Amino acid sequence: MCKRLLHPLEQINLQLIRIRKHQFNSTLPTPWLQDLKEVAISINQLVSERKRDLLQQRLKITQLGKQLPLTHPLPLQGLSPLPEGGQLQKFVSTQGDIALYQRFLPNQPLGADSDLATIQTALQQWQHSHIEGILLPLSLLNHPQWSEIAPLLSQGRGKTLDWRWDVATFPAHGQSTLAALQEQGCELAFSAIPLNADTFNQLDPLNPIFISCQLTDAPLYWNLLSQTMHAAGYTLLAESGECRDIDTLRTWGIDGYAREAQS
Repeated sequence: MCKRLLHPLEQINLQLIRIRKHQFNSTLPTPWLQDLKEVAISINQLVSERKRDLLQQRLKITQLGKQLPLTHPLPLQGLSPLPEGGQLQKFVSTQGDIALYQRFLPNQPLGADSDLATIQTALQQWQHSHIEGILLPLSLLNHPQWSEIAPLLSQGRGKTLDWRWDVATFPAHGQSTLAALQEQGCELAFSAIPLNADTFNQLDPLNPIFISCQLTDAPLYWNLLSQTMHAAGYTLLAESGECRDIDTLRTWGIDGYAREAQS
């Protein structure tokens, strides 16, 4: 099917090459215009079908999630204390001993009620370290001094702001605020998100590089979830949970897991 859809595009490419080489002595053959229209229609059809399939997968995940037993948050795995304070969480690939990502957890967890000096100290420690990400609460977006916090975050250009979902609903200004940080060179990741279609749709415009989850013993669920995550371009990480067998995680489609840093 893909070959059939790409054939008109290949023909157009050949025609354009001939044009560039001035191989036409008279008028340009008109069928290529029709071919171009057919390619556009085919591509739009493929995009529409892919969007529909992805939406159906997300709805299935939402329904499956409602059928799973309620779970309580478990402690994060693979934490290592840092000499200067705070903790490091390192993620390695389920495909081998390959480092995927590491993030900094401030010694004093930050929140919407944290004072500005505490936030500034934590950010400075992270920005002066080799650690890629920092774990931040999503509620920080509602901090009364956000206008002073945002410039501090943007100093982490090239690093990752890892937002932990600690709010009942995604802040109304969340997408525009986080997109502004992206424009200033910050990468985004999310942790402990509600695994449902609404959340995925909210995160799509932000295109986060990592999604960290607490795993449960539900193979079918995680297989479907990982397929959906990968289709959206996300890397799925296990930050905690009931399953610690690497072969099982790989079978479920989990890309990485938290492991204590080697000394």
